Formats: sequence, C-alpha cells, structure tokens
Amino acid sequence: MGAGLKKLTDEQVAWVIHEAHRALQMTDPLHPNNVMPAPPWVTMTRRQKAIVTGLPRLVRREKRETDPAEWLLLPDSILAEKAHSLWTEEMIRDGWAWGKEKDPIRKTHPDLVSWPQLPEYEKSKSLQAVAIARVHI
Repeated sequence: MGAGLKKLTDEQVAWVIHEAHRALQMTDPLHPNNVMPAPPWVTMTRRQKAIVTGLPRLVRREKRETDPAEWLLLPDSILAEKAHSLWTEEMIRDGWAWGKEKDPIRKTHPDLVSWPQLPEYEKSKSLQAVAIARVHI
C-alpha cells in the first residue's frame, strides 16, 4: 500500500478475504461450494466472523514477531498452512468434525484435515487470504 494510506483493521481484512472467497465460490461452476457458497459477511454470526478474523490476526502477529528481512522472504505457503491449522482448531473447538460434505446442521466439513490432505482449490483460498492480509496489515 502507498504511503499515507490507512491500514485496515483485522476485521476489515477478514471481510475482504471472506467476500473474495465468496466471489470465487459463486463464479467457478467447478468449485465444490458453488451450490452452497458462504453467506455474505454482513449476515454472519459474531462467531463465524471471529474464525475468519483469525487469519489476519495470525499474519499481523507473525509480521510483528519476524525479522523484517525474513518477513519479506517468508513464503505465503508457510502462513497459509499455519492459518489452516488455526482454522481447523477453531472449527473443532466450535463443535465441527470432519464429514464428507459440508453440513452446518450436523457441523461437518470436508476441509477439517491436515494441510497436506487439503484439496488444491482450498489451499489456493488460503494462499489468496494470506496475500490479501499481507497487503492490508
């Protein structure tokens, strides 16, 4: 971002990340969530927003705790994997479990797996989220 531009809050960054993901879900007919995309940010519960906000918080914390020269060289994939682990922990803490299909009633989700098991399109979402966060924090 250019000099003098205001940085976004963690919740604002999370909002941008979430809506970018929603747009991808709705515009890609091959995306597994095309039929049931995530809800708009403004309709999400406080808890749902808190889970998404975990990513920009993680990126901000990592930036603060990492040497500036190392930060510039840190691969997005490292942050994306950490973010996925954090998301998985939050979802499990919230009562979700692995399931073949995403089911908000039964609280099952197919992405509650380790990073290496995560489908490539989901990894790309995490990488996109990290890229958005790195620009705006």
